[in-house]
Amino acid sequence: MFDGTGYCEVDCQACHPELSNKKTVHAAVQSGCATCHTGIDAADVPHKNTSKNKLGLSSESPELCYGCHDKSIFTKKNIHAAVSMGCTSCHSSHSTDTPKLLLSSIPGLCFNCHDKKKFEGPSVHPPVKDGMCISCHNPHSSDSEKLLLSQVSVLCFNCHDQKKFKGTFTHSPVAAGMCSSCHSPHASANSSLLPGPINEVCIKCHNKKEIASGLHIAPDIASEGHPVKAKKGPKTLGKELSCVSCHRAHSSEWFRLSRFKTQMSVETCQYCHIDQ
Repeated sequence: MFDGTGYCEVDCQACHPELSNKKTVHAAVQSGCATCHTGIDAADVPHKNTSKNKLGLSSESPELCYGCHDKSIFTKKNIHAAVSMGCTSCHSSHSTDTPKLLLSSIPGLCFNCHDKKKFEGPSVHPPVKDGMCISCHNPHSSDSEKLLLSQVSVLCFNCHDQKKFKGTFTHSPVAAGMCSSCHSPHASANSSLLPGPINEVCIKCHNKKEIASGLHIAPDIASEGHPVKAKKGPKTLGKELSCVSCHRAHSSEWFRLSRFKTQMSVETCQYCHIDQ
């Protein structure tokens, strides 16, 4: 029976050693079994449950957990579906060999619910590749969408140098913090985590006729336009010409996000036609 201090006169671990013999032990276990199992008389074997809750718990999860853990952390605007499944869907209530009492290491634990294939591909975001899910997402709840730790416009700059995205001229979606409108945050079949080939991404907002025709209609070119489709640039290491051959995707010191001093200047042409 209990001695009135929260500890049990009976050594529970004599029969249940596995509950506290792992690397990470729940603080509640160290406080005594009666901290949570108030409806169990350990001296009576087999134990009788005198409460209405399973295992003699003082209350059901998650209310039981809120006795020690701040409820506001788990009840923000966007709540992880796993939280509604109960704390023990991800955490052991006693002890584990993983941090935070997790049932298994991240990202393996996350893949129990999330399709692993969506996080694999030729182009994988480095924190995803390193299994750093909680470097961007709160595992419980968040006031930001997608359980993000903060808004995208702030979150991305935790790793990416903000100076590279702020020039005299800044691409509109960059200025608006719309990183995920052009990039997948996890993985992609395309380079730079793009959701599709670069030109296809650009024509979602820009003149579709110009690029779909295979000719970019530049005002200073007297002909019908400059070919960009199925053409490789001599100075782009064999890469196919695309919008970013002449324009910067994020920001630039030059008009129209040009890579050069002025759009369609001699300098622009000489980037590829250096011998002409």
